[in-house]
Amino acid sequence: MQLNAAAQTVTWVGGNSRWDLTSNWSPQIIPNSGTNVIIPAIGGQVKAPVVNLNAMGECLSLTIQSGGSLWVSNDKGMTIHGDVTINSGATFTNDGTKIDIKGNWTNNGTYAEEIYVRGQSETARSNVNPYMTFSGTGKTIGGSSTSTFSNLTISGSITLNSKLATARLTKNQVFADPQLRVTGSLDPQTYLVTLASGATLNPFVIDPNATIYVKAANYYSNYNLTPALMYATSVINYASTGDQTIESDISYQILKVSGSGEKSLEANTTMMSTTTDVQVQVLAGILNLGDYTLNRTPADGKLSIASGATLRIGGNKSFPGNYPIRTFEVNSTVEYNGTAQTVTPLTSPDYWHLKLSGTNTKLLPGPMAVRGDVTVSGNTTVIANSAAALTIDGNLSIGSGSTFNGDGNTHTIAGNWINNGTFNPGGGL
Repeated sequence: MQLNAAAQTVTWVGGNSRWDLTSNWSPQIIPNSGTNVIIPAIGGQVKAPVVNLNAMGECLSLTIQSGGSLWVSNDKGMTIHGDVTINSGATFTNDGTKIDIKGNWTNNGTYAEEIYVRGQSETARSNVNPYMTFSGTGKTIGGSSTSTFSNLTISGSITLNSKLATARLTKNQVFADPQLRVTGSLDPQTYLVTLASGATLNPFVIDPNATIYVKAANYYSNYNLTPALMYATSVINYASTGDQTIESDISYQILKVSGSGEKSLEANTTMMSTTTDVQVQVLAGILNLGDYTLNRTPADGKLSIASGATLRIGGNKSFPGNYPIRTFEVNSTVEYNGTAQTVTPLTSPDYWHLKLSGTNTKLLPGPMAVRGDVTVSGNTTVIANSAAALTIDGNLSIGSGSTFNGDGNTHTIAGNWINNGTFNPGGGL
């Protein structure tokens, strides 16, 4: 719980429900942005507080103790500038209010939402749906209870320490459709975000420049629905420290791979064509395409591989199509790890490290330069055709069981020559 040493702490002692009466607080101070608020157990002469003001409600932090409750029904909204703690046996109810939480959220009790409805006739009804925003940086949503919201915005950088859900609300034949909108970043760790659907709102939205992380073994172990709406700079980042499967149901705008381990395609996967940013970013670990494609249209894509990261291409596939703008950082690697493959000659930039592994043949169809090392391993035969002269700034290593057929070309190697397999020069070297 956030307690500012310079802040004041007040405890609810209310003989009635009015939040804005000094006599309902000890000491007698109406909460403001610098006040830590404690709501103890309700009973006897102490009534449950209700926030229903002509101005925005505020406090620095909020703790609802076991047996305590708070009802917020304020059309001006409420901002809690620090942490919220709902203890076991406590209740926090949002009755049609826009609440902004800037600190950590710990729910060990009950959080409930209701639609605010005034009047009963169809033509004389004022309805206000509840909204919740988490706007803090480096904050958490946690606790032993699953927190369920109808309309939730993540505008800060939020990490889950418990499950999260959305739900459709109904009251007096009035409905509030659910939505999770991420305008900042959401890291679920290995927890599940369970999203409900409605008739009018997109249930899951990733705004421009916003990021959702996937930390479970696959996407659907973190989110039960794919995003209904993304923008040109919306990001999905597979960021576990272990192996992950990249979901093919999603048409990605910006796909990032980070953490460690292998992030593997499960099928041919689509990259959208609406962004001018770097669409595929291998920041760490291995992006394993397997025998699948990660192509895009039109031919203006951007792909980057960071230092120490690897793009692995399997099957009979070549380098992903329509990425003319590429960034290969120092010590990045592209590995052709499939069966019979043609190695795509790339220039501007050249490959940094190039690995040729797997089985069958790896055809070098034209001249190419490699800024780092070339490593041949596995039951692989490399065939450099008659025009495929190699310029290698680092080492050339031919592993046991591997073959390199030079086909009479003059290959230039600036580093070490390491041959534990077979080299057939064909008159050139």
